Amino acid sequence: IYANMALVGFAYQRGFVPVSSDAIETAIAVNGVDVELNRHAFRLGRLAAHDPEVLTRMMDPTNTNASADGRPTGGTTLDAIVQHRSEDLCAYQDATLAQRYRDRIEAIRRAEERVAAGSTTLTETVARAYHKLLAVKDEYEVARLYTDGRFQRQVADAFTGTRSIHLHLAPPLFARIDPETGRPEKRSFGPWLFPVLKLLAKGKRLRGSVFDIFGYSQERRAERRLIPTYEDDLNRMAAMLTRANLPTAIALASWPFTVKGFGIVKQQAIATARAMRADRLVALEH
Repeated sequence: IYANMALVGFAYQRGFVPVSSDAIETAIAVNGVDVELNRHAFRLGRLAAHDPEVLTRMMDPTNTNASADGRPTGGTTLDAIVQHRSEDLCAYQDATLAQRYRDRIEAIRRAEERVAAGSTTLTETVARAYHKLLAVKDEYEVARLYTDGRFQRQVADAFTGTRSIHLHLAPPLFARIDPETGRPEKRSFGPWLFPVLKLLAKGKRLRGSVFDIFGYSQERRAERRLIPTYEDDLNRMAAMLTRANLPTAIALASWPFTVKGFGIVKQQAIATARAMRADRLVALEH
């Protein structure tokens, strides 16, 4: 929805909208729907046209607490970042996974403090990137995010008079593949699906076990392989870190941010991430 207003801002900045910016922002206010967010979207669209490099820096995943999937973003301090992501991992899986996460972050924190007292950039990067790999949005997590109450609150805040909700999904094992795009085709599911999703969310205890039917897919296996790969990188960083190679370590720690999307999009992203990792690992070791 906000993309529409961002496009208006982009077009306005390029001179294609024959009214003033004040008139547009007044119209946003008169409309009375998410006024501040729509103003932000309009201004970000203008910025994208005026100075895209500034916008790119603002969108740097290593310098943002924004969350696109409804998970808690936490604060901006390292302790707040680790605390909120630990809580999220407890809800995602269990306390054991959260402790595994904290132990790894603490090891990197000690290494960074040893070579650059007061610096936390590497540890913050690892805190975000490692969490991203551990808390992959699989079938159980999608079900949890739709049924833990946040989605319903977001709908209620954004819309009035909603009588029913339909979800457009491409369920693994059941979705047909589009012959032209090679991607799973989405289907519409009515309100009856929510009780099913609530039951599926409880299946998170099966995640990674022999009873995890979704875990046998190529995508899930590829995602799981990234975790020990990243943990190996963390071991190398902790052992080899110096003040001189700290910037290189930060670059190496950030490759998980490029792993995005689903299906064939994620496959391509993983290939890109592995190539990026290989280059940055060589840079760290030399």
